[in-house]
Amino acid sequence: MDKIKIVKLDQVVEPVVAVKKVSKHVKTMKTFPRGVIKRATAKIIAVSDPAKPPPAKKSMRRHTIRLFTPLGEKRRQKTIKHRVSKMSDKQVTSLITKHNLLKNPTTPSRIKREMLAGAMLAGFISDT
Repeated sequence: MDKIKIVKLDQVVEPVVAVKKVSKHVKTMKTFPRGVIKRATAKIIAVSDPAKPPPAKKSMRRHTIRLFTPLGEKRRQKTIKHRVSKMSDKQVTSLITKHNLLKNPTTPSRIKREMLAGAMLAGFISDT
């Protein structure tokens, strides 16, 4: 808020000169704000299973970003479909009930397999 100055009729007002502060370091946006990716040691890693936690090594930083590449996504869909098709009906049912995905026990096994494959692909269920 500006200060209020009272000026009398016969008084002359002196002009106020604004002094600008000059800082030593000027912040520019020439490079993008890095956030998690500050140093060259942090890398973006494409993974096969995003539900699995990252491996913990002494040399690794805590902040890792796990992404899918389009090729990795296609491979993952194939492997999940293959794994679910090789499972028995009992295994599929036990996995679905363990993770509270089954609402109706009379659901056909084909639909249970689709539900399990979708949950694995979304990362709700780790397939290892």
